[in-house]
Amino acid sequence: MLKQVLLPRLGQTMEEGTIEKWHKGEGDAIRKGEILYELTTDKATLEVESFTDGVVKKILVPEGTAVPVNELIALIGDEQDEVPADLDAYRPQAAASAPPQETDAPAQAAPPQAPALSEPAAAVAPSPTRLSVSPRARKIAKEQSVPLAGLRGTGPGGRIVERDVLGYLEKLAELRYTPAARAAAYEAGISLLAVQPSETGRRISKADVLHAAQAAAPPQQVAERLALSPMRQTIARRMSESKRTAPHFYLVGDVMMRKALEKREQINASGDLRITITDLLIRAAALALEKHPAVNARFEADSVAVNSQINIGVAVAVEDGLFVPVIKNAAAKDLPQISAELKSLAQAAREGKLIPEQYEGGSITISNLGTFGVDYFLPIINPPEACILGIGRLAEQVVAQDGAIRIEPVLKVSLSTDHRVVDGAGAARFYQTFRAVLEEPGGL
Repeated sequence: MLKQVLLPRLGQTMEEGTIEKWHKGEGDAIRKGEILYELTTDKATLEVESFTDGVVKKILVPEGTAVPVNELIALIGDEQDEVPADLDAYRPQAAASAPPQETDAPAQAAPPQAPALSEPAAAVAPSPTRLSVSPRARKIAKEQSVPLAGLRGTGPGGRIVERDVLGYLEKLAELRYTPAARAAAYEAGISLLAVQPSETGRRISKADVLHAAQAAAPPQQVAERLALSPMRQTIARRMSESKRTAPHFYLVGDVMMRKALEKREQINASGDLRITITDLLIRAAALALEKHPAVNARFEADSVAVNSQINIGVAVAVEDGLFVPVIKNAAAKDLPQISAELKSLAQAAREGKLIPEQYEGGSITISNLGTFGVDYFLPIINPPEACILGIGRLAEQVVAQDGAIRIEPVLKVSLSTDHRVVDGAGAARFYQTFRAVLEEPGGL
């Protein structure tokens, strides 16, 4: 019996994925646990194993194509299984509502509904907004001279997908226009569907296209338009969601770091492991959360859910954005364990090899921009967490304390907090403990 291979949801934020490479081709035998394909999500590129033994009977999604979660991407069966001549019943549209795992393919499936055609955008020159386009749609658009900026995407988050380009071409077949007009529309990046001929009954001419483009030309030319990567789409969506839904408030203060730095030097002098300042911050945050469990929580529809484990996320910059790998159960780990785990996770993040369990489930995030010379900043909360620590520059400054003036290494720290979960006093007590652990680091 044929088995459906559906695109899995490999993380809470994943809406679609791109098939980067098939490790097996049609007709190849495959065993359960063998790598079937490589999948790029909004976070990483992962190798996906086969769920069953069998033969790859049909690959429905070519390499480089982005498809939504739960989409049908391949069929696996026995050697004697035959793939129906009419594959429409097995194509992604038919499987879109299926559960996010591989299942037995039905003996007969209802034919898919025709894809919705993309409505033409207004006849305007391309806006500065970055276009999100699937690789397949971009390829067809280039081959058929379709102006992508003139389309409205029907994919996830407004992404322009193959059906939008095909829908435009289908509607274009009903229009009367000159070849020069089509070329001019492609060059100007506007939809021919929204250009009116100068005289009723006439074919759309190049002059008509140029007139429409000139009337709607933007005040400033765009040097380049870059499509949003899956990671940037996720960052944009989640940060907008955070600022829109979570009422942020901020605490800012100084942490005296002399004793913490001395503690770090003692540890580093005693062995081969090199403890970083970030390691100290993770440990301090974990101990502070242990003392203030109300901060280790998240807002839900009708309640505040307190997390059962203390997991510290650390923002790691990568080429096209950032990852937040998570140190799980951080309060139960000592500094050497935290340091070794963070180094391993950061390396995996930079190589795009993190798996969902390594970047989900955080209690609080630490974002450190001090190495860039930033004094302090107010970071956006990483949902569904309730707080994020912004770490600024560690620098010497003149400090007046106990009637004396001296120079001390001082760390600028901010705390962004979701007011739905934590009030000002609760956040201040957490910050107070965090600072105290660093200033009197015996407990580290």
